[in-house]
Amino acid sequence: MLIPRSWRHASLALMLGLAAGGAIASGDVPYDIFVPRYASDVDPDRYDAGELGVVLPSYGRAFLYPAWRAIVLGREGLQRAPAKGLGDIFAGDRSAGWTDANAGAASDSETPLAAWLKASAPYAAPAREKLTEGMRKAADEYSQYLVCNESAFSFAVETLDRLAKRNDASPQRLRTWVEGQDKVFAICGVKEERAAIDAYPLGLPASETSFFWRQMRDYQTAAAAFYNGDFDDSARRFEAIGANPRSPMFVWGAYLALRSRARAADLDTTPATQRKEVDRKVAAQSALQKSNPTAYEAMRQAAYAALERETAARRARQLADLEARTRAILADPRLAEIHPAARGTLHTMQARLAPQARFDTLTAELDDPGADPYAESRFNDWRILADTFYDNNGVDKAVEAQARARHPFFDWIRGLQVCGQSVTVAGESEPPKENKGVREARERCRAEYAHALAQWQAAAPVSNGPDPRRAWLTAALMLADTLPPELEQAALAVPAQAPEYLTVRYNLARLYRLRGHAGQARAIGDEQLRNLRGEKPLSMAARNLFMQECFATAATVDEALGLLLRTPTFGIGSAALRYDADSPGARLPRPAGDGLRWLNGHLGNAELLAAADDQRLDAVTRAQLGVSAWLRADMLGQGELAAHAAGWVAVHVPMLKASAARYLGLPTLAQRRHALVLVMLDYQLHPYVDSHRTDITAKWEKQKDPSVVTASMWCKIDDDPYAYASESGVEQLPPALRISANPAARDHDIGLIKRSKTATGYVGHHVMAWAAAHPKDAQVPWLLSVVVSSTRGGCLDPGSSKLSRAAFVLLHAKYKNSEWTENTPYWY
Repeated sequence: MLIPRSWRHASLALMLGLAAGGAIASGDVPYDIFVPRYASDVDPDRYDAGELGVVLPSYGRAFLYPAWRAIVLGREGLQRAPAKGLGDIFAGDRSAGWTDANAGAASDSETPLAAWLKASAPYAAPAREKLTEGMRKAADEYSQYLVCNESAFSFAVETLDRLAKRNDASPQRLRTWVEGQDKVFAICGVKEERAAIDAYPLGLPASETSFFWRQMRDYQTAAAAFYNGDFDDSARRFEAIGANPRSPMFVWGAYLALRSRARAADLDTTPATQRKEVDRKVAAQSALQKSNPTAYEAMRQAAYAALERETAARRARQLADLEARTRAILADPRLAEIHPAARGTLHTMQARLAPQARFDTLTAELDDPGADPYAESRFNDWRILADTFYDNNGVDKAVEAQARARHPFFDWIRGLQVCGQSVTVAGESEPPKENKGVREARERCRAEYAHALAQWQAAAPVSNGPDPRRAWLTAALMLADTLPPELEQAALAVPAQAPEYLTVRYNLARLYRLRGHAGQARAIGDEQLRNLRGEKPLSMAARNLFMQECFATAATVDEALGLLLRTPTFGIGSAALRYDADSPGARLPRPAGDGLRWLNGHLGNAELLAAADDQRLDAVTRAQLGVSAWLRADMLGQGELAAHAAGWVAVHVPMLKASAARYLGLPTLAQRRHALVLVMLDYQLHPYVDSHRTDITAKWEKQKDPSVVTASMWCKIDDDPYAYASESGVEQLPPALRISANPAARDHDIGLIKRSKTATGYVGHHVMAWAAAHPKDAQVPWLLSVVVSSTRGGCLDPGSSKLSRAAFVLLHAKYKNSEWTENTPYWY
C-alpha cells in the first residue's frame, strides 16, 4: 500500500539535518534603516524576474548574481529563461537539523510536542514518561545539532490521525504504536539528561499478523536507531524497508539509508581522533626536537601530511558511497517524489566532504546566464561555499585572480564588492578622517572602476542573446566618480524596460550632482520619484535613494523641507524581504541622516522654529524642531525668539505645555533659563533633532527617579553626518546641504552653538552660578549632586574634573545635612 502524497511529504519530518552550517554574510556593510545595503527590498520573485530597483555595490552575492543574470539576459531573455525558485534544499539549510519551514504548532500557543501529547493522549498509557524536545550534543563535537525537529512531532500527529481512520485500527494497535513513538521521541532529549536506551521500540507480539502494522513498527525502529546515532544500524533497517515495495514506507527506505550514511559521514570524528593521536606521538619526540630540530620538524610535517592524505581518502570513499546511493535513487522512477531530497542531500555532502571540487563545478555551471541558477540548488550552494572561500577564511589573491579571469559573473560581482564592502563610493560620503586604509581602499575602488570601464569598452555589442556589455556598463556607472562622455551617452540610451534602468538612472543623477549639474540631477530624481509613488512601491529603498539625490540638489529651504521625510525599510525581513504589516510604527516617515545634518548644522534658530510649522512634516519631527529652537534660542540668550518658541511648544507639545507656560510666566531671562535647565533634566531634552521616534507630542514622560538623573543629554553640537542619526547608523550620505533663507543669521547661530559646552558642562556651570546667587533654593543640593554624577563619564569638556570637585566641595560645605550630600560621597 502506498502512502498518500501529502503523508509521504510530511514524513520527511522524521529525517534530521546535517550538523554544520555555512555562513551567510559577505563582509561588513553599512547599517542604514532607509536603504538596506546588503539586500534588496524588492520582492524576491520580482527581483529574479528583473525588477531590480537600484542595485548597490554593497549587496551580497545572493543579490548581485541575480542582478548580473537579469542585466545580461535583459527582459526578453529572462522571459525565455526564468528563474523558477529556490529549487532543492541546499547546503545552507542543513545547519541544525532539517527543519521543515511549513511545519509548526497546531495553533499559535501550542508547540508541536504539545500537539503530539494532546493527540496521542487517548491512546497512551496512564503512567506515560515525560518527553522532551531538547538539543543533543554530537559526540566529540563543540557544536550541537537538533536530534528531533518540530516536524517530527507534527508528522507523528498526522500519522496517528491516518492510522486511527484505518478499518483495522483497534485500540490496542493504536496504543502500541503510540508507545513505540514515545520510545522514539525519548531519544530526542539531551543525552546526559535521559536514561540509557535499553532497546528500540519492541517488536510486536506474535498475535499481530498485519503486514502493515509490522512495517510501521519497523519504520519506528529504524528512526529510533537514526536518532540514537546508530547510523550503520539505521541504514541497514532503512535499506530493508526500501527493498520491499509492499512496505507502506517503501518510497523512503533508500533515501533514509542515504541520510543515515550522510549523517555518519558528517559527524565522523575519526579525523579529529587521529589528529590527537598524531599530536601525542609528535609531542613524545621532545628529545629529538632538542637534539635535531630539523629532523623533528620534517617528521612532524610528514605525520600531518600522511594524516591529511588519509582523511582525504576517507572522505572520498564516503562521498563515492553517497554518490552511488543517490544515482540508484534517481534511476528508480518509483522514487520520483524523493529525487529532489536525494539530490539536496548529495549536494550538501559534496559541499562538506569535497568543497573545492563542488565550488569549481558550480562556478562553471553559473557561467551560463540562461540556465536556471536555482535548479538543483546550484546558486545557493555556490553562495554558501563562496562565503567560506572568499570571506570567512580570507582570500588567496592568485586563486581569486584566476577565477575572475575565467568566470565573467564572478569578475563582475567581485569588482563591485571590492568597492561596496570596503569603502564608500567616491563622492558619496565624507569620511571623518582620511587615513592609509581609506586611501588604499579608494585606490582599489578606482582600479575596479577602470577594469569595469575597460570590460565594457572591449566587449562587442550583442544584438540577440546574453549581453555582458550591459552589465559592465552598469558596474562602471556604479563605481564611477566622474562621467566621461561615452559613458554618459551609453547610460542615457538604456531603455526604461531594461532591468538595470533604475540603477543607471540613479547613478546618472549622482554623477550629474558630482559634476555640479544640479538641474540634470534633479530632473532625473523627480522623474523617478513620480514613477515610484504608492504606499508600497517596487522598492522603498530606491525611492529613498532618489529622494536623497533630490534633497542634495534642493535650492530653497521650502524645497528641502518637502524632501525631508523618508520611509524606513525596517519592515523588511531577512528571510522573505517583504514589508512587515505587524510593525507599522517602524515604517513611519522621518528625516534621514542627510536631513538631520542639515536641520542641526545649517539652519538658524528662527528657521528651525519656522520649519516646525511646516504641515508636510510629521508631528514628531515638528515637535523636535520646536523644542530644539526653544533650547537653542535660550542657550544663546535670544530671549524674544525663545519666548516665541516656548509659546509654540505650549500649543503643539502637550507633555511640555505646563513647563512652557511656567517658563513664559517668569520675569527675567536668568529665571527662565534656570526653569528650562530643570525641564531639560526632567525630560532629558537636547537642542537638536534626532532620529529617535519617541513621540514627545503625546508620550514623553518626566524622569521619575531624581537619583538617576544626569546632565548627559548631548555631546558637542556640530554637523558631523552621524552625530544625530542614532538609528540611521552609517548611512552613505552626499555632501551636506547648506542652504538657508538667512545665511548670516544662520552662521551666527551655528557658530555660537558649536562653541557651546556639552550638556554636562552647560548644566554644570549654570548650576554653580545659580547656587552662588540662590544658595537657599531647595533644589540646589540635588542639582549639585547631578553635576557631580554627570562628570563620572561620557561626553565631557576640558576641566570637567575641576567642575566636579567644585560642585562636590560646595555640596559638602554648604549642605551637610542634605540627603543628596550623603548620596554623593565622591567627585570625579
